[in-house]
Amino acid sequence: MKVVIAHGIDLCEPYLDNRVALEAEAIMEAGHEITVVCWARTVSGEIIDRAEEEVVSGVNVRRVFSPASTPDKPLPKRIFEHLLAKQRISKIIKDLDPDIVHFNDLDTAVIALFWSNGPVWVYDAREYYAGMISHLPWPLPDLANFLEKWVVRKADGVITVSPVIMRRLASYGASNRILIYNSREPDRFVASEKSGELRRQWGVKPDELVVIYIGSLGPGRSIIEMIDAVDNMDRISFIVGGHGVWARKIKETAAKSGKTRFVGPIPSGDLPDYYGAADIVLGALDPNYPNHQLAMPNKLFESISAGRPLVAARGTLVGDVIEKEGIGEVTDYGYRDKLIQALRKLRNPEIRRKYGDRGLELAKGEYGWRWQAQKLQALYRSIAKA
Repeated sequence: MKVVIAHGIDLCEPYLDNRVALEAEAIMEAGHEITVVCWARTVSGEIIDRAEEEVVSGVNVRRVFSPASTPDKPLPKRIFEHLLAKQRISKIIKDLDPDIVHFNDLDTAVIALFWSNGPVWVYDAREYYAGMISHLPWPLPDLANFLEKWVVRKADGVITVSPVIMRRLASYGASNRILIYNSREPDRFVASEKSGELRRQWGVKPDELVVIYIGSLGPGRSIIEMIDAVDNMDRISFIVGGHGVWARKIKETAAKSGKTRFVGPIPSGDLPDYYGAADIVLGALDPNYPNHQLAMPNKLFESISAGRPLVAARGTLVGDVIEKEGIGEVTDYGYRDKLIQALRKLRNPEIRRKYGDRGLELAKGEYGWRWQAQKLQALYRSIAKA
């Protein structure tokens, strides 16, 4: 079968979207042909300058070049740009004439609501979308909730990343649904000699702890608080990488710190070496953000695949998982002293090893990508038979 994955940001910039790449690989392994149709922009709204068509890791990529704005631009302008881009994505999908369309997130899935007759389609809810945009003015969050209820009732299959989000979607009437985590495969998430080279580049002493955060740079992620925490501790460094609306702010704050280094966007293929160079992973989300309460973030799966303990926030789903499974430390969000307390406990190598070993055990079992791929392939088989 011909499958199109619709994606609201670029597949490859500033680095390859790991979940889309793994899903595409699993679908191809099941014998299907894949094309990713994506809007050529970053999550922060910068336009991407790459080929309109290319092949990435065996996946055909079609880019939609449509105006995009950064979050500081007027909201009506950005809404209009989103509508225009989705119209263009829809046209390309129809021209490709696929058997199945796999929509990533609500912002692309709404396209299917305007098809009078179209192909079979799957909704992949990677976020609690209304919660993610809860900071935007009314009626946008309420509109997102309304549209998502409509989407899950019409979709031929529903995928999500968190059991709590799954319960929400089930309450909307989602029937053919499946939970697929943002997992990694530990056999592929293996550090090389470059990890030691990175520590030397960062000027890390042998007895020094390294905390790492690589991901979306924005509010509610404890990045500023961690910079403050390590500045008030001995024998510890903080490495921050990624991209997002706070990239400039994080870079400037890190430059004023004596113990934080900003490394910018990191390609997904380099993540194992960066995690291998670290001792602790930061993943403490602000529970006041509705989406953060329900998220099972990449940090969780990256940290357990690397055998590293995770620091998370109380009042979040990931915090509950960490406490239940014994794979890291949970702290109250927003308090420097609480972060310092967690880091002091994690100075003990035996504690870090215990958490890391348990994480690897989970990553090779129920939280591993191998099992997630099998679930995805089973969903596609059920849709094909129907």
